[in-house]
Amino acid sequence: MKPSELAEFITETIIHEVNHNAFLTAYRDPVIGFVDADDPRFVHLSEWTAYPHLMPDDLLPGARSVICFFLPFAPEISHVNAQGKEKVARE
Repeated sequence: MKPSELAEFITETIIHEVNHNAFLTAYRDPVIGFVDADDPRFVHLSEWTAYPHLMPDDLLPGARSVICFFLPFAPEISHVNAQGKEKVARE
């Protein structure tokens, strides 16, 4: 499988799982990213987040790529969450 085919397969799989889930929470389309495991920006993660982070090679020696995805809440969930300052919304 070519890298572009693998990226497409992974993207389609994540989108399918989000759209055909049994979650109680509603989500928008996932944000999906691919980057080389040796991308020099990884060394700055701890500076940018103020938390220590392992490098891709620490987690999987010999790793060549990193795939990240984020599931943003549906707008109505974000709105309800913004109303409650003490705790997250039940939704």
